[in-house]
Amino acid sequence: MKNLLRLIRRFAGLLMLSVLLLLAVNVVVLWKFTEKSMTNGAPYTMAGEAARALRREADGYAMDTEIEKELESQDIWAVFVEEESREVVWETENVPADIPHSYTLSEVSWLTRGYLNDYPTYTGEREDGLLILGYPKDSFWKHMYPSYDYDSIISLPRTALAVLAVNVAVLFFIYLAANRKMMASLGPLAEGIQRLPRGEPVHVQPRGLLGELAESVNTTSEVLETQRRQLRRKEKARGEWIAGVSHDIRTPLTMIIGYADQLQENPALSEKERKKAGAILHQGQRIRDLVSDLNLVSRLEYQMQPLKKKEEYLVPAVRQAVADFLNLDVEGRYPLEWNAPEEASGWRAEIDAPLIQRAVGNLLQNVRNHNEEGCAVRVSLLRESMSLVIRVEDGGKGMSPEETEALEKTPHYMQAEEADGTLRHGLGLLTVRQTARAHGGELRLGKSSLGGFRADILLPALS
Repeated sequence: MKNLLRLIRRFAGLLMLSVLLLLAVNVVVLWKFTEKSMTNGAPYTMAGEAARALRREADGYAMDTEIEKELESQDIWAVFVEEESREVVWETENVPADIPHSYTLSEVSWLTRGYLNDYPTYTGEREDGLLILGYPKDSFWKHMYPSYDYDSIISLPRTALAVLAVNVAVLFFIYLAANRKMMASLGPLAEGIQRLPRGEPVHVQPRGLLGELAESVNTTSEVLETQRRQLRRKEKARGEWIAGVSHDIRTPLTMIIGYADQLQENPALSEKERKKAGAILHQGQRIRDLVSDLNLVSRLEYQMQPLKKKEEYLVPAVRQAVADFLNLDVEGRYPLEWNAPEEASGWRAEIDAPLIQRAVGNLLQNVRNHNEEGCAVRVSLLRESMSLVIRVEDGGKGMSPEETEALEKTPHYMQAEEADGTLRHGLGLLTVRQTARAHGGELRLGKSSLGGFRADILLPALS
């Protein structure tokens, strides 16, 4: 609905802007068109200049040659009426024959504000008389009775604004009336489009100008709903398949691991045969861990893993995973450094402690899997703002920033194979990431300060 209101405001704003721009253009065009004909002051200016250019000489009056040529070029005639006698004492050669040579005060008053025998007349005052200029008929229209109420002039801007407001309101209501049906169909259509990303079924009644668009929204909703049903069936089938495979593999794999362990410890076998049995045992254990991780990832992804989260101190869970790792490092090829501040013993989070322990164990197992010749390991506990960070880093092979970025963008974390055919990165990191997300945190990968690989598990802190 907010989007609909925003759309209506946009339409209304465009309408108002269009009206104002159209009004401004009309005013400018009207002004330019009538500029030369509205209250033209040129005749009055010419009359004043001609009166000043008329000079008195010993034998009468004479006009300045330049002004006289200007009058002649515009077909303007002129007469000068003397003050005392009110008789014409000077005139131009083109004075019409019907122009009188003497004037009463009434005639002077009339020609001063209007016409003389239909000639538009304009006067220029002198101390000794009055100069009258006569323009060609139909050259000017003179407003002879210019009288305006002063209060009306003062209120003119307010009146103009009121008229403008009324016109804009009328145009706006005409616009709303013309688009009423489209506006009525926009509401359900906008609501339907907003519901599509939420996965809700949508059906908008096709009507009005937007009927075709409504049908497209309905079709899109049906397609998305069909895809969601198919995806749910696929996800359910995949989860059931993973659970079934995990169950079916567990029993024969247990037998393989058990027999391989017995053969490895059998003194009757040669050293070479016992090593082969040890390799079978090692790979069997890796398959078991892989199947276990696959099953856990599937359960976390589909929220089938019951999380027993409660407020726990973080240090014990991490230390248990570290202790398990050290117990497996019989040959001491992975010297481990524990790095945590004293106050870390009081850090708490709402966690499923066995899952967190398993996630840290997976990170430590990755160190062993990818650095079989051995390397330094460091496990740290840090605090960043409102997050607790479990950091596992090593001084092994490491990864380039490009490889790390590719690893983060690969959902299954499967990378290139080693020489012996094993995967460099399997489901371990995915298990860690799913575990972190299930706790409201995240997994962050990068380069270790020891020169190798670094993985951070970020969890929301309680204290």
